[in-house]
Amino acid sequence: MKKILSFVNKNLEAVLSSFFLVVMTVLIISQIVCRIIGLPLSWTEELARYTFIWLIFISCAYAVKKRVHIKLDLFYLLANRKGKLILSVFSNCAFFFFSAVMMYWTIKSVYKLKEVNYQVSPAIGLPMWIANLALSIGFILMVYRLVEDTALLFKQYKNNESIEGGGALL
Repeated sequence: MKKILSFVNKNLEAVLSSFFLVVMTVLIISQIVCRIIGLPLSWTEELARYTFIWLIFISCAYAVKKRVHIKLDLFYLLANRKGKLILSVFSNCAFFFFSAVMMYWTIKSVYKLKEVNYQVSPAIGLPMWIANLALSIGFILMVYRLVEDTALLFKQYKNNESIEGGGALL
C-alpha cells in the first residue's frame, strides 16, 4: 500500500496530464478524419475542450511540483543562499494564498452547479459541474504541491543542499 501511495504521489499529475493529452489528441484527430469523410461528429469538439481544461489545471499542479511555473528570476539570481530561500518561500506563500482563494471559490462554484443551478453541456449532456471540477482539483493539487515544496525548501536549506530551481514571483 505504501508503494502505491508513493507512486501516486510521485506520478499523479504526469499520468493524468498524459492521459488527458492522449484523449484530447484522439478526439481532435477523429473529428478531422470524420469531417474529411463527410461525417462530422458534434460531440468531439466539446469533449476535447473539456479535456483540454482538465489537462491545463492538472499540468499547472505538475509545473508547481517541478518548480517550473512562470517566475522572474532577476532577484533570485542575485541573492545569496538565504535570500534564495526567502524569495522561494515568499513566492510559494503568495502562490499558495492565490491558489487557496481560487480553490475555495471553484469548490463553491462546483457546488452551485451541482446542487443549485444544475446544467449540462449542449452536445454530450455532460454535467457542467464535472467540467468545472477540473479547476477545483487543479487548485487542490497546487495547494498540496506548494506546501510540499515549501517543506522541501526548508529541508534542503537545513541540509546545506542547493535550492536551485526555486524562484520569486517578484
